[in-house]
Amino acid sequence: MPQQIVRLASKPMAEQTEQNRHTIPRRYRISVVFLLSVLGIAYLTGWVVDQTIFLPILSIIYFLVAFACWRESKNAFGLATSLAFIGLFGAALFLILNVLGLYKALAVDSVFIGYSVLQFPLAYTGLRVYRGARRWPILLVIIGSLLISASYIHNSTASYLAPTIDISHPRVTTLSQILNGTFRSALDKYGANGTVVEVINVSVVQAFGALDGDWHVVVKDANVKLFITEVLPRDQARLHAPQSGERITMIGIVYWDDAHVGEAWHGYTGWEIHPVLSWYAIS
Repeated sequence: MPQQIVRLASKPMAEQTEQNRHTIPRRYRISVVFLLSVLGIAYLTGWVVDQTIFLPILSIIYFLVAFACWRESKNAFGLATSLAFIGLFGAALFLILNVLGLYKALAVDSVFIGYSVLQFPLAYTGLRVYRGARRWPILLVIIGSLLISASYIHNSTASYLAPTIDISHPRVTTLSQILNGTFRSALDKYGANGTVVEVINVSVVQAFGALDGDWHVVVKDANVKLFITEVLPRDQARLHAPQSGERITMIGIVYWDDAHVGEAWHGYTGWEIHPVLSWYAIS
């Protein structure tokens, strides 16, 4: 009889031990949910500035993974680990390109560094919990890495193959005239058959790198407070980047990019100078 009682008492204990073995510690859940939520909010903030459609999609993915991690899904922890390594790969890639002079992140460097600081503990915590098949996180990392690299590689390659454009006789103009549609737009982002213009005495608001490898140089004048110009990867080593607050004159090709018409960071217009082919500071 006592032996039977011991057996009956030990059964719930064994079940409880097995259940605890599959319970993810609260500190891991809180850490991962916090990190994923911060990154999701960061993507939403980036969307407010950039209004690129994939940013809110990424934000939703991060929030959904955070919810699943809070519900103690080990597969979700595996996905969180994959997202962390994809993010670390992307940050490392562009920082290396920046050091090599192939990509000039400028102010975006600090964003990548902050992004990486969040990804390291996310990767560590995810690996501590996830015990599933390694092939799925590895596959996701490979796919993510290829997607991150594709835009830069495509744009850089195309820009180097684009023909040289004669800028010896530009049309002297203003930002307002460009915004009024005075000039013919190039057929592509590399300046094919576009009008070569020279804009005198504009002030540089900021310069930053984009994920496709181009430099975005935001300029303004007395009448226009925000105008986007872009420098292709092939011209960046030659031109360098102007500094914020510097007054410059630039020569480039007028281009209409209707993808940006509804975006605040682009001034709610599709007009750009893309590519910028020359610029010099006004003393």
